[in-house]
Amino acid sequence: MLPLLLLFGCSAYLKGVPDAPRNAESRSQRDASPQFSPPVVARFLRAQVLLTSKGEGRPASVRVAEALQLLQQTVALEPRQPLLWRYLARAHSLVPDPEQAVIAAKRAVALDQSDPEAHYLLGEQLHRMGLYREAERALHEAVKLGVSGDSAHLPHYYLYLVRKDDGRVDDALEALESWRTAVPNDSKPLRLRTDLLWEVGRVEEARDAAIDSLAIDPDDTAVQGVLLAYYENDPLAATEVLDQLVRSHWTSVALHRELVDLYETMGRHDLSLYHLGFVSLLDDRHGMRSLLRRGRLLLQMHDFEGVLELVQTALEAADQQNAELVGLLAEALDGVGRTDEAIAVLRELSQDQRVRVDALSWMAELLLRRHRFDAAMLPLQDALAFVDEADTERRLRLLWLVASAMLRAGQVEEAQRSVVEAAALAPAYATQLQLSVLRTLGSLEDALVVAQRAVEQSPEDLQLLGQYVELLQLTGRSGKALLRMEEALESIELWRDKALKSRPVAQHYGVQQEADRKRVFLLFRRSFLERRDGDVEGCAGTLREILALQPSNAEALNALAYLWAEEGRNLEEGFELVQRALEQQPYSGAFQDTLGWLLFGAGRLDEAVDVLLLASQYRQDNAEILSHLAEAYRASGHLDKARSTYEAALEALEPTERELEVQIRARFRMFTAQ
Repeated sequence: MLPLLLLFGCSAYLKGVPDAPRNAESRSQRDASPQFSPPVVARFLRAQVLLTSKGEGRPASVRVAEALQLLQQTVALEPRQPLLWRYLARAHSLVPDPEQAVIAAKRAVALDQSDPEAHYLLGEQLHRMGLYREAERALHEAVKLGVSGDSAHLPHYYLYLVRKDDGRVDDALEALESWRTAVPNDSKPLRLRTDLLWEVGRVEEARDAAIDSLAIDPDDTAVQGVLLAYYENDPLAATEVLDQLVRSHWTSVALHRELVDLYETMGRHDLSLYHLGFVSLLDDRHGMRSLLRRGRLLLQMHDFEGVLELVQTALEAADQQNAELVGLLAEALDGVGRTDEAIAVLRELSQDQRVRVDALSWMAELLLRRHRFDAAMLPLQDALAFVDEADTERRLRLLWLVASAMLRAGQVEEAQRSVVEAAALAPAYATQLQLSVLRTLGSLEDALVVAQRAVEQSPEDLQLLGQYVELLQLTGRSGKALLRMEEALESIELWRDKALKSRPVAQHYGVQQEADRKRVFLLFRRSFLERRDGDVEGCAGTLREILALQPSNAEALNALAYLWAEEGRNLEEGFELVQRALEQQPYSGAFQDTLGWLLFGAGRLDEAVDVLLLASQYRQDNAEILSHLAEAYRASGHLDKARSTYEAALEALEPTERELEVQIRARFRMFTAQ
């Protein structure tokens, strides 16, 4: 019986301490169980039970204290046994009492230099005490001897940690590389390498380490986070990297989910849908959520028939009505021209008190899109009557819709009342609403006063600043607008420099990316000002500045291509630019419009008509796109279609599109005069 007990006692281990070392010679030496006396065996085994058990109805601290007392008795009885000293050291570490743990671990090492666990334990506790160089020597010895079992990585990890905490980044990276060589299928050293490189600002190396790590463990969301942070301003590059990874790990739900999100954000709804199919196949726990997302993606692809088929099948199979499904059904019905049916579906849904406000809001938005402003008022008023007073966000959204509908219906005073009510809920939101109302009314000087006051109160709000400089230009103050824009761009540089000095290195890359995003936003605004002032070269130069910062920025690619389409020059470059933009957003009506307008300028009229017709379907009721289509019809000899399309363009004009209205009416007059 005693040998069995001894074998059990000597092979048992505490959490974090492996069974035996890897070194063959030392293993054979320790495998020969020491002949403990019965009193030592009894105390040792009782201490083991106390340290490894989670129960006994006593706090862990009480159990550890009792185990510590028992182990101290064992080393008093058998002071030449390294195993007992090692377990005493572990017990001291659990108190925690690192100084006593170090004393016991040193004794264990002195009695058995070939015990890797003792060296590891000594290094771990020396690290805890901040004695990095001593800890490094002990851990290096543990790594050399080799710990076996589930704890094989621990000496490597603490050797890395000691060097990292000692500020020796390259030495810490060397420890991780050694760990990776020793345990090649372990992704942890690559994850730590990624984190460390990111932390010290070596972001390109961190990106490479993240890719290597994901090649082993593609579901590591923390490493994915580093990779996505690196590519935050370049989603196209992010999708290319993740697509490459998913080819080798097609069963990784995490990779497919990330690609679903990235492609949807980017505008490649077809590829988002493709990866959503894998998510549904590999993880069927979210069937309805995946179905709804599939429907939304099909809507963004303008595949209304596909949505109808999907939703109708789902509704027939559903045990109870799903409001979001019904909302998708209404969107699809409207998309195929069955607007009255869509309204009827939403009206029926609004009878359900649980989703009444949603259904009424959807109905109103649909009617507003179709320029049925008076009809939109009734569901909006009903929605405001039913919405919870505490639901500020939804109430503000409804007030915005009410103001829009009333303005378009000519009810200015009622629209102003919506502004007053919004101001009581959220002043900043009310400012945006008031600016919208004043601009719709053509009260640009009043809007300028409101915008200037808002910018003074919130100088960091770039959206407000953008509106302010635009109003400066619209009121004849172009010079001041451009000067204010240059000041804003300079302030971004000052903010960046200050942030780089005050924030830790780990945040520097993020600071630079944020500065680039702010700069791109302001540069876009400057390009609008330059274009409106007729400064074509200045506008082109500004757009090239954006592309220097973000070479795959689809909006900038399209804007420069559209500039050349409008100017009727550099058409080959324009085609190349817009194709690059369309690779990212093939379902964008604006981008298709640019391509169509370039084709028109190149005299490829039949192609232009086809592409502009597609653009008008992607962005229904867009006056500018319709005017381009009308021009293409006119030039290709389809005069009846040209006339009806010009009329549709005039009907689709928004109140704020005064400059566009002048252009369309001039073209229409030229057409009718022929």
